[in-house]
Amino acid sequence: MVDSAFIGTGRVEFQYIYGIPIESDSIDPRGQYPFGTSITIPQGTNAKVSQYNLASYFRYHPEPPPGEELYEARVRVFIDTDDMNAGKLFIDNFMLDVVSPFDSSKFENYDSLKEWTLTSGNGVRKVYGQFSDGAGNETSILFDSIIADTTKPAANISSPEDKQKINGNVGITGWAYDYADPQQHFKQYELKYQEYEGADTSWYGIHPESLFYIPKNPNIPSRILGQWNTQEVTDNHGNGWYYLKLTVRDSAANNQDDTIPVYIANPIGRDGEISGFSHDVYGLAAQDEIYIGEIGTGKIYRYNTNYQLIDTFNLIDSVGTGFPLAMAIDDSGKLWVANINSHLVSKFTSQGNLLLQFGSGFSLPSGIGFDNSGNIWVSDRMHNKIKRFDQDGNQLFQFGTRGSGYGKMRLPMGIALLDDKIYIADSRNNRISIFDTLGNFIRVIGESAGLLMPFGLTIDSTGCLFVSDFLSDRVIEFGPSGNQLLEIDSILDAPSGLALSPDANILYVSDTKHKRVLAFTVRSEPQGGGGPQSHSDVYINRLMFDVYPSIFSEQLNIRLQGIEQGAKSEVQLNIYDVTGRLVKQFSLPADFPLPTSIVWHGEDNKGRQVSCGVYFIRLVIDAVGEIEDYKETKKAILLK
Repeated sequence: MVDSAFIGTGRVEFQYIYGIPIESDSIDPRGQYPFGTSITIPQGTNAKVSQYNLASYFRYHPEPPPGEELYEARVRVFIDTDDMNAGKLFIDNFMLDVVSPFDSSKFENYDSLKEWTLTSGNGVRKVYGQFSDGAGNETSILFDSIIADTTKPAANISSPEDKQKINGNVGITGWAYDYADPQQHFKQYELKYQEYEGADTSWYGIHPESLFYIPKNPNIPSRILGQWNTQEVTDNHGNGWYYLKLTVRDSAANNQDDTIPVYIANPIGRDGEISGFSHDVYGLAAQDEIYIGEIGTGKIYRYNTNYQLIDTFNLIDSVGTGFPLAMAIDDSGKLWVANINSHLVSKFTSQGNLLLQFGSGFSLPSGIGFDNSGNIWVSDRMHNKIKRFDQDGNQLFQFGTRGSGYGKMRLPMGIALLDDKIYIADSRNNRISIFDTLGNFIRVIGESAGLLMPFGLTIDSTGCLFVSDFLSDRVIEFGPSGNQLLEIDSILDAPSGLALSPDANILYVSDTKHKRVLAFTVRSEPQGGGGPQSHSDVYINRLMFDVYPSIFSEQLNIRLQGIEQGAKSEVQLNIYDVTGRLVKQFSLPADFPLPTSIVWHGEDNKGRQVSCGVYFIRLVIDAVGEIEDYKETKKAILLK
């Protein structure tokens, strides 16, 4: 209140002080909220007494300053005026009311469980409590924090990619992050895998050091979440499709998953080893017997498929001890050897009797292959040429231009032929170049695989190509469309020569610097007998269905393999346009030969040429017994 002589402005301020009140308490506020309130009296007022209802809100906070202990607190009220209004401003009827955060607080009967609803939004909430006994004794005010967090954490697998084919030891990268507060709320993440199809629905753990993971902002590059030894998966469950799942949890029990399908394609197992050589081994060929060329001695070793030595013979000519870098066996069982010491190609009987030698100006002949007509193809490395000869060693044709552009080559090494295509290990360009047998360039594969001096090649009847990558110590398999299927690494040192068994189930590899030849099972044999069979018993866990080239003008090639005879009642190939209209249908009997190739020349069911555009090739397998049906769709573009 003010009297009639008060003119001007006065201020009322409330302050609180921690600790036991003592006489020497200063007026410096130890609390943080001393909000002041002012009143203004118009000059010349005639009122004898003016009354104003004033209210000032401040928070009495039960957390004392650092180092202080809260016993009790008191509130001071200050009246502030200038000298001319001294004694003319005073307060009466002063009252304190409890306000937030203890609005309507009261003592309740004790219960160990108390429920209440938090205010909306994420953040930290503080809960305060006080206890009283029957005699009216009260505890100090207790408090604790509650984290209100309804935001799910981030879970993202960036590598491997969705539907990627993987093998060996795979690094899993991605994000495991909590948006609300990564340092306080993040708890852990888990990596698991599960079979894509089949009766086993269990999730199996991949165990990174998840509890020690430091969360990273997902906007920065992803980091390694764990290492996955997929060979263990192959050993325990077999190759095939699997789900890979990342689960992230925060402290508020929010979970987030990211799940992708991946295809595991490891060598099914080591089938055997031939070792004990005194020098490095390079040249390799196999059919009913295995031939191995040793550098330094010029010896060629002949083994049976049980890895027992039959005999040896020497690659020696007028120049001296031979260097059998590459070898191949033709359909008649004759062994052809590329000798980079004398720059000659030699032809032997299966017992090692020399039949023929020819040179034709070679400079480091480094690869040998055969076409369907029985002609011999040789890569002339230093001349950057691919040359074709008849069975008597007469040169018929050659092509090749040195360079790094597509259609050119630098130091070609191993070669492989299938139908009218020739595959070339373009060693210095670190890729596989594909030409037709007229020397026309078709395309390259392997550029994204990081090849480092591709060396030896071998190809199966379905178009799956194996490449020994000499400087990266691995062997890679590519499908007919150039997609990577499997990789053999970690146990090889400078792999060179490659050869497949006649049934293409066993891959032989010259492990050059380890002075040995390793045999790997790269395909699984279908299991016969009674009882139910799993999906992997019926289909080879690699390539099932492929179309190429994906952009074509004259013909589209469709390859099928891996279907067990007797496991299918009918196989249909239907081709649709973008509107979903059926334009071409291929019906195959249950006993059609495998593997097989089907060619579509762009005609409909009535033999009329279809227009340019996008077409979908749908494979449908009606299986028998307890085997699940199989369906898959590929896309191709017809251009003219």
